[in-house]
Amino acid sequence: MRRATNKGVLVLSLIVMLSMACRLGSGLVSGGDSGTSATEPPSTGAAPAASDTPPPTEPPTAVPPTPTIAVVHVATPGTPGGADRYMEDFDSSSTAAEHRTGGGDDNQIGKFERPFTAQQMDYLATIDLKRGEVDADPTWYYFSLFLKGEADTSGGESRYAVEIDTDLDGRGDLLIQAVSPISADWTSLGVRVYNDSGNTVGGVTPVLADGAKVTTTGYEEIIYDQGVGDDPDTAFARVSPKSSSVVEFALKRRWLDDTGGFLWSVWAAQDKLGPAYFDYNDNFTLVEAGSPLSGADYPVKRVAAVDSTCRMSFGFSPTGSEKGLCIIPGRVRNCTPHPILMKPGDKELAPFFEASGSILNNVSPGVYKFYDMSVQNMLVLTATLRPGGQIDITKTGLGDSYPCK
Repeated sequence: MRRATNKGVLVLSLIVMLSMACRLGSGLVSGGDSGTSATEPPSTGAAPAASDTPPPTEPPTAVPPTPTIAVVHVATPGTPGGADRYMEDFDSSSTAAEHRTGGGDDNQIGKFERPFTAQQMDYLATIDLKRGEVDADPTWYYFSLFLKGEADTSGGESRYAVEIDTDLDGRGDLLIQAVSPISADWTSLGVRVYNDSGNTVGGVTPVLADGAKVTTTGYEEIIYDQGVGDDPDTAFARVSPKSSSVVEFALKRRWLDDTGGFLWSVWAAQDKLGPAYFDYNDNFTLVEAGSPLSGADYPVKRVAAVDSTCRMSFGFSPTGSEKGLCIIPGRVRNCTPHPILMKPGDKELAPFFEASGSILNNVSPGVYKFYDMSVQNMLVLTATLRPGGQIDITKTGLGDSYPCK
């Protein structure tokens, strides 16, 4: 009788263990990215299976487990030298008391301005992005995230990230993410680099929402996990010693130096920023995501407490057709002694010798025509203004040329 009882206990124990294992396995998929071993893809780099199950509204704790092996760093980053390129982001603090944002959010293009909690729309200054900057030295690329409030260093489970499109096709290729608490010193703890080996980020139409809800595997592969990877010095993060409202990332140049230039954007979120669910506007419909703008879809729901920027170029001159690219204004300069009319926009440029008015700044990229107002509005130039570029007007309607100085 005792022997039979022991067998029964053994069988029951095996059933319980198998049940627990199955539950743990399902958490690898349905939990999105929670930062714990029960909800993250394994750190070996193996991709988890895809799933139609959406991430939970309230994910488990985001604090990452401490690496189980000793990490020895050979090199650590220096200090960013200044902004090579930057972008500005919408500031939601001015309407925070009204529990809404005044702009900057567009689900159709995957641009989120949602530093608010779901439903209640409580404002979160720790994830409200104001600006993003990129810089480089011979060893590192530096990305800086400027926040309206102080960065989360208290273990509040905020997440900060940089998304990089290496082949300029509109699909993100790398996601570098740091989970709070973030140290005041460069550290790899809590820092992971994700890769989209399946090239599914962006769904059917990169950047744009695909209409019908689709399922993508997103960033399904971890290629660097808190110092564990091909190079223990791949990526670091810290709160800037110059400001408690700036989060800085450093990425080894070898990861991007053979790309010929790349597009980058920055993200901030509270509690969750699931790599497996990029792009969010493909995995969540507008009705599911909700909106921080006053209207039928207000308030934010499934896609809440997240802020992101448009994409900025680095290492190449953009044409303006790159998907998700920020609007980078250019400049128009009149180098002739005649007043010039620019169309569209009907802007007048004064002759070069006048103290002001001969140069127009912050001109949107596009195709423009220029007319000499002294010679019967004769067309003297048709030109395309590239993002960050400049057009010089050097000829008059009389055919005379004037060099720009």
